Amino acid sequence: MGDVIDIAGARVIRAAQKFDARCVGVTLSQIQFDLATELVKVAGLEDRIEICRTIAT
Repeated sequence: MGDVIDIAGARVIRAAQKFDARCVGVTLSQIQFDLATELVKVAGLEDRIEICRTIAT
């Protein structure tokens, strides 16, 4: 088991599934945030994946 941080969150679902990793996906986009959050929920990985949206300043 390991920890993974991914910008935009594209690889976190695969890492959580394949390697039993705890993951954080980070994005600036509300659309990417919404999609990634839904994909994590559908995959049943809410306990291992956190998707974060941040605002660039």
